Amino acid sequence: MAKPSRSRKKGKKWAASPEDIERARRVAAGLEASFTLPPPPGALAPAP
Repeated sequence: MAKPSRSRKKGKKWAASPEDIERARRVAAGLEASFTLPPPPGALAPAP
């Protein structure tokens, strides 16, 4: 019988600080805008 994989061990969950939450919100807003707002004139096309 094979041993269970040790790499699937669950890690501890860390409490997110207000700074972490604010940074995550800014990153999410930037990503959403990059996919929803039309690119400015003269912008390079994204790589395929």
